Amino acid sequence: MISVQLVNAQSVTIDPVPNPPTICAGQGTIVSLTANATGGIIIGYAWSDSGSTQAINVSPLVTTIYTITVTFLGGLTATDNETVTVLPAPPQATITPAGPTTVCIGNTVQLDASAADTWQWYLNGNPITGATSQTYIASVSGDYTVTGTIGNCSVPISAATTVSIIPLPVANVTPPGPIDLCYGITATLTADPVSGATYQWQYSFNGNPPWSDIVGETNQTYDAGTTGRNRVAVTVGGCVNYSN
Repeated sequence: MISVQLVNAQSVTIDPVPNPPTICAGQGTIVSLTANATGGIIIGYAWSDSGSTQAINVSPLVTTIYTITVTFLGGLTATDNETVTVLPAPPQATITPAGPTTVCIGNTVQLDASAADTWQWYLNGNPITGATSQTYIASVSGDYTVTGTIGNCSVPISAATTVSIIPLPVANVTPPGPIDLCYGITATLTADPVSGATYQWQYSFNGNPPWSDIVGETNQTYDAGTTGRNRVAVTVGGCVNYSN
């Protein structure tokens, strides 16, 4: 009689996490590689990177092939390999304003981020809720930055772009009027002092448009002697406000 002994075939597979095992250069991502062997009593693990446990954690700088050799009781072995792919790190994000970054209150600044798959905008280092598009419309003064992802790689955060929303200057006139004058007499109108401001006095017969600049009247005060309405345009940093 012939005796036949059935022997299970020895095999091993590597299970990576994440799967597929793709990481980004310079971002410290760790890949876990676990050897799952069947077919006999295991007496040892040998990884090509000198590891000797069932699972290893790796974070290669370049794409690397990892090989596992499992030794079973009786000296039989099984091998498998897994490639950990390292993608180049994305370039730093950039912000391109669509126009001036200093505007008057009531206006906005369009900020456009460089190409990516996803985006996240920040104001003064804090994430802006819902600001996840390539373009962001800024209406608040502060330092804006943006980051994002390309594939599974994080895009390094951009340098800050400073947006300045300038409030309108004060534009008050003393006395506020109405003023009744005899013919040939003038009334001195005085605009409130505003640091760095320029002034332009204007005239309208009934207070409705159009208003006309009064030639040469660019001082803080104006001597009015004509029937009608006068106002002053106060300008600071390109932002204009008008008195009543």
